[in-house]
Amino acid sequence: MQWIIEELGKMAVDMFSCIVILLMCVVCYSNGELEFSTEPVQRTVLAGADITLPCIVNDFQPERHVVLWYRSGLLISNNTKVLSQDSGRITVSADPTIGQYNLHINNVEPSDDHMYGCSVSDVERDGEELLTSDPIRLEVESTPSSEYPRCSPLEKGDYVEGEEVTITCMSERANPPVALQWYQGSNKMENTLTDSQGFRTATQTFQVASTHNGDIFQCKMTTPAIAKYEKSCTVGPLSVLYKPRVSLVTSVNLYRDGDRVQLTCDAHANPDPYEYRWGIPDVLSERDDVVFAQNERVISFTASKELNGSEISCNATNRYGYGVSNSISLLVTSQNSSIVKEGPSKVPQDPNRNNVDAEALSPESEASASPPRLNNFLLLLIIGMLCTLIISLSLVLIWLMRRNHLRSTNTSRVVYNGPYAVCNGNTIERAWDHNSIYYEPQDQISVVYDPMWQSLPNPPRQGGRQQRNVAVQVPFREEDPHYAQIECDWDDDHGTLEL
Repeated sequence: MQWIIEELGKMAVDMFSCIVILLMCVVCYSNGELEFSTEPVQRTVLAGADITLPCIVNDFQPERHVVLWYRSGLLISNNTKVLSQDSGRITVSADPTIGQYNLHINNVEPSDDHMYGCSVSDVERDGEELLTSDPIRLEVESTPSSEYPRCSPLEKGDYVEGEEVTITCMSERANPPVALQWYQGSNKMENTLTDSQGFRTATQTFQVASTHNGDIFQCKMTTPAIAKYEKSCTVGPLSVLYKPRVSLVTSVNLYRDGDRVQLTCDAHANPDPYEYRWGIPDVLSERDDVVFAQNERVISFTASKELNGSEISCNATNRYGYGVSNSISLLVTSQNSSIVKEGPSKVPQDPNRNNVDAEALSPESEASASPPRLNNFLLLLIIGMLCTLIISLSLVLIWLMRRNHLRSTNTSRVVYNGPYAVCNGNTIERAWDHNSIYYEPQDQISVVYDPMWQSLPNPPRQGGRQQRNVAVQVPFREEDPHYAQIECDWDDDHGTLEL
């Protein structure tokens, strides 16, 4: 009995020792196998916003563990103590009971774009790091400051037509890169982008033309960081110096003898023309009724028959050259002529334009004012006759085709029975075969001896001539007979049958 008690005591001691060892192992295991329940992840944020990077550790022991935050390998916090110079914007919120030490950055700046990570160290082991998170990047997107884009002013105030001009637009560089684009009105221009230290520049070089005068050019800046983000700056208006572009403006196209004529020399130029000159016939320049106005930009005079067909033009001059209008041919009719008036019109600048014959509207040709209507009537009449002829021919062709079709299907058709035969009274004796011959009812059929006919050794004869049998296919109301036989009726060499 005592032996049993001693053995039980030894077993109890051994069991207690095992339990102690097991508890020590559990404690050691729990202290050495810390893990993150939440660790930092990659984040993208727009500059000016607030951001929080989480770090939560399981089995965290505040009395022996410390949470550290690093930025690009540099220590910035120890538990809740911030060691960074940006301590005004950077804080650490802690809840040691759950092992939470989150990093907060307020009013994020582009300089906060770094790699971040947190770790856990053991103070009882001289700060040995027990757990370290994977480094993540805090990507900070930004837009240029409010002063951008910035358009450079033009190098000079005026450009002569044909000169080259360069317009420049600059922006601060940002993440992601901004887009710069030049526009002329609503039309996109082909510009060149260049990047330098901290800036992006868009340039556009082109040769100025008169059409650029007064144009304003716009540079638009956009960025993928913000949807529908757009800012712009402008250059202009562009002043282009060019020689006059001249055209003649008339109030009507045709004048009666005695009407007052007024012509305007319309010139577009920069600067404005300082001189206008007219190209008029000598007979008009010697008359006293010619009046000039608006620095000779406008001329007026009385129309007369002697001016019919006269060529008139004008030119304008500024310090960059001169321009000449196209000539017009003055058309003057008699007082009794009908004049079709139109609104003001410009004579097109067409050097190949043919002038109207001065005699086209002379008194002798006034009687020809109506032929165009007569010609139109004749043209319509001819077209109508052609249409009638075409329709008539079409109807005739349709009738002929229908008639041929009816002939090919008509059962009342004379049919040659095929074989040659001889007539012996009313008896038909078969001779030899040949192709059938078809006739229309009431055709006149003339049968003539043909020496080329093939004959049998002793063909039957009637009156010394070979015979042909002719039959008429005649429709009957009854089903039979289908054919009616025509009796033979022959002369010496030929016979004529009316069927």
